[in-house]
Amino acid sequence: MIDAEGRIAFKQVGPVTPEIYREKIGPLIERLRRQNPEEPRDIEDDRSNDAVKEDRKLEQK
Repeated sequence: MIDAEGRIAFKQVGPVTPEIYREKIGPLIERLRRQNPEEPRDIEDDRSNDAVKEDRKLEQK
């Protein structure tokens, strides 16, 4: 699981059992949602404004 900053927040090796989900994954999802309540962002939000502007110029040609 990756957090809003792009860092690994959780890694599970092996099966995800109901117990693991209930005790680890579910609470982590809720905590991450509270930390970053905004909607998921478009990938363009992560790019520099200059790169996005350059792409738009190329699309117009």
